[in-house]
Amino acid sequence: MGHVGRAEDGVEAAGRRYDLSGAVADGDAAEETERAGLNPPRDLDDNGSYMLLRRLGRSIYTGPASTNVNDVFMALVYKT
Repeated sequence: MGHVGRAEDGVEAAGRRYDLSGAVADGDAAEETERAGLNPPRDLDDNGSYMLLRRLGRSIYTGPASTNVNDVFMALVYKT
């Protein structure tokens, strides 16, 4: 499998359940989850990407922007 990186910010509103703006996951993330003893399939089945990526230190925190006019989605996929 090639490497995949993704970051997304789709919600910016007061009272959000979580405080992050996105996260970065790449080919190294799978190895990091193994070393940390995490279980990505279980976490993702339970919609637990927030805690999974937070435990890996891959979350992106930008702080409040007080606007929702600049939603960003990026993805990069390439084969090695």
